[in-house]
Amino acid sequence: MEIIPSILTDDPADFREKIKKLELLVMRIAIDVADGTLTSSATVSGYAELNSIQTDLNIDAHLMVRNPAAILVEWLKTKAGRFFIHSESDADSGRLIDDIHSAGKKIGLVLNPETPIEKIEVFLNRIDLVQFMAVNPGFDGGHFVESVVEKIRNFHDNYPDMPIVVDGSVNPDTIPKLIAAGASEFVVGSYIWQSQDIGQAIKKLQNV
Repeated sequence: MEIIPSILTDDPADFREKIKKLELLVMRIAIDVADGTLTSSATVSGYAELNSIQTDLNIDAHLMVRNPAAILVEWLKTKAGRFFIHSESDADSGRLIDDIHSAGKKIGLVLNPETPIEKIEVFLNRIDLVQFMAVNPGFDGGHFVESVVEKIRNFHDNYPDMPIVVDGSVNPDTIPKLIAAGASEFVVGSYIWQSQDIGQAIKKLQNV
């Protein structure tokens, strides 16, 4: 089980500050990138800020954008090693899978709570992970969608070898049921950043 803190911000200074706070606490983080069209919020570009700093963290890029191909060229120049592309975007998923793998990086497809698994089934033998959103994406602190637990369980039953990532409203109350359903990686935002001690918050999740 892996806890992956996420950074979602529209402030470059806040981006750098959060990177520094996490460097001694975890090995991997997720950078949330939103364009204000696929989701209701917009963030920093992510790739520019990442290229302006030095970090040993492993980086996931969660591209919550309408046209991920438009920024993928810049992202592939960064040290990000895994990319998460929304099935709800306008992406040519097959082409992006090839481009990302050709760069020696990994790709996961993302499903919003209302998006059926069938939308990505044709790509399951070509991708590395599947990420389930447990909230409607775009901002920290969204409401947990309970039906996602059964959705994950059904997917895990049918595809037991596919790694499952969950993003959204992950906390000590929700993580046990997500683990039981088959998830093994957990992207966490508001629970960590709203805590008084982010290190202890991360440990509490890991201890679950």
